[in-house]
Formats: sequence, C-alpha cells, structure tokens
Amino acid sequence: MVNWMKVDLPKIESLVQVKPDDNGEEVIQLPLKVWQDFIARLKQLSSDALDTVAEDESLPQHVRLKAWLQKSAMEPDDKSPEWWDEFDQFMRDNRPTFPERDLGFGDE
Repeated sequence: MVNWMKVDLPKIESLVQVKPDDNGEEVIQLPLKVWQDFIARLKQLSSDALDTVAEDESLPQHVRLKAWLQKSAMEPDDKSPEWWDEFDQFMRDNRPTFPERDLGFGDE
C-alpha cells in the first residue's frame, strides 16, 4: 500500500505511465492498487476534515450540519433492503412532529 502522506512527487511520477489511448490521445496509466489506495486516502482525509468542521462549535450550525451531511453521504450503505423496509415502516408508524414556529420570514 502506498502511503500518500509520505510519497513525494518524483515517487508518484515514477508510478505513472503516459500512453496513447484508442484515439491517439495521451492518457495517464497507473496500477489499479495505487489508484485505489490514493482514492481511499483522499476519502479518509476528506472524512477527517469533515469531522473537524462538524465538531467545531465555533462555526455556525448550518456549516456544521452541512459537513455532517457530506460525511454521512460518504459512508457506505451497509444495510440490507429488509432493514430499510423496516426503517421505512417504523418511520410511518412513528412520524416525528416538530412544533410550529415563526422564523421571521413573513411567509408563515
């Protein structure tokens, strides 16, 4: 596994090959494992950054919520279709209700 935090530019360049595609255009080619490791590391860095933002209480709530939603969207869905069916039924049976409030937009 390539540690992208320790790989310098010359090392990355040594892993990349430039080859022509079917149309004669130059494309970059690198081993699949290197690409997968790179993407996994980027996702981890992104996830870590979103954790930091989502937990920073000095930031506005909407910024923290957006970071939390982005992080949630990155997590794989490991639930079965049956689990989601049960969840949907639970939500139908136990609908959440929120008190009405005037947000001051004048459109309520």
